[in-house]
Amino acid sequence: MYRQRNRTKELARRAFVYTLMTLSLITLLVFLTFRMLGYTFNPNTKELQQTGLVQYESHPSGALVYVDDMELRRTSTKSTVLPGKHTFAMKLNEYEPWQKTLDIKSDTVTNLNYARLIPIKRETTEVKTFDSVQTISLSPNGGFLMGFGTKDKTPFMTVGDIRDTNKGKEKFTEYNLSISILAGYSLSADGHVFSVAEWDRDSRYVLVKHSYPAENNATGVQWLVFDRENPEKIIDVTTMTGLSVKQISFAGTGAHSVYILQESGELRRVDLDSSTISSPILTGVESFKLYGDDRLSYVSIIDGKKVAGIWKRDWKEPFVIGKFTTDKTPIIRTSRYFNKDTVVLAVGQDMTIYRGNISDSKDRQKEFLQTAKNIKTENATTSMTLDNAGRFIVAQKGAALQSYDLERKELSRVFNIGVAQEVKWLDNFYIRSVSANGKMEVREFDGTNAHTLLDVKSGMDSVLSANQRYVYGVTVNASGKFVLNKMNMDNGSIGLFN
Repeated sequence: MYRQRNRTKELARRAFVYTLMTLSLITLLVFLTFRMLGYTFNPNTKELQQTGLVQYESHPSGALVYVDDMELRRTSTKSTVLPGKHTFAMKLNEYEPWQKTLDIKSDTVTNLNYARLIPIKRETTEVKTFDSVQTISLSPNGGFLMGFGTKDKTPFMTVGDIRDTNKGKEKFTEYNLSISILAGYSLSADGHVFSVAEWDRDSRYVLVKHSYPAENNATGVQWLVFDRENPEKIIDVTTMTGLSVKQISFAGTGAHSVYILQESGELRRVDLDSSTISSPILTGVESFKLYGDDRLSYVSIIDGKKVAGIWKRDWKEPFVIGKFTTDKTPIIRTSRYFNKDTVVLAVGQDMTIYRGNISDSKDRQKEFLQTAKNIKTENATTSMTLDNAGRFIVAQKGAALQSYDLERKELSRVFNIGVAQEVKWLDNFYIRSVSANGKMEVREFDGTNAHTLLDVKSGMDSVLSANQRYVYGVTVNASGKFVLNKMNMDNGSIGLFN
């Protein structure tokens, strides 16, 4: 009897232990599952909440990351964050701190992988002063320069190679231009102006507008293509086509073809290799914007209506996005982001964003138009730009800007750049502008983390070098000569060794 009681107790004890172990294992598995799904306990709300993942990167790397003033780790790194508003910061010795406040959503990934840290001590070095140069353009990739001028009534072109940013390594070569291909020199050697309109995607060729004195005190216009690797090879687009050109743009990489908008409103494609001109692609066009080498957005006037549309190479008909009365001013742009086509149409304060795959199929076009997302901006949009990657849309009215982030689906607050001007991109996250006192300013797509850098004359170029170690800018000295300067963006401090 005594032995039976002991056996019963032992079985009960074992059952209790096994049950406890099973419950503990189940609890652990549930806990690990929730952790894997990004859930954690929020001490403020006393609830289990799903976190958001935030990934951090800085340039230069090695910056200390802070989340709500709590030190984390150095970049590159990542962390999970409870949903809600948080203040993120990145700090590195000898650099200005970077900071941004964001509303983090559950079960999302936020990439803060674009923080550009600006040196506290910003050193500017003069690279070159140019004599007799009238205009200078820097290539968007930060590797080259092209300038034009006249010396002793002889036109010349200056080509600069600034890919090597080490002291004294930038190279500049001057070439005299043969006047045999340049219009207007038979009438006068004075009054000739050359201005760079566009670089091709590889920054080898440039489209140049040559304005010159013509008969009866008129001003003639000649469109030319220059090759920085072969300065003697000049393509006279005006003579080749015989067209009166309102707008012109390279079709992708190389000087193979261009799109030309005639003063009459006809849009054509010109093959520069074979000297052939297409029949009109579109008519009644007021303006167009090329994306890549196979598609463009345009605004035209057809049958008393303003039409905003998209055209892709080899389409028989354009894709009309919207029609408006002639008193409206629609602005349309197209790009591609994360394997989806983006079309943005702004009319006044109304901005509509379409995301999908554009097609010349009528059924597919109806499906695309159904993706419309309507946004109301605080100001009427008068100009619009998208970054090269296609993630950010910046709407502008004068000096007031507002951006929309396709990834986070957020519209920023209005921010001001001080002077009305066409803003340009420093990279895919930072825009650049010139202040009223002639300083280059950079700020992020939403206006945050703004900094003043080096002297830049209004209307002149500034670029980030290909290795991201310098910013180059063009200004004018007291003698009225163009000067190319560069400012350090990297003072050599690396957080991992501080």
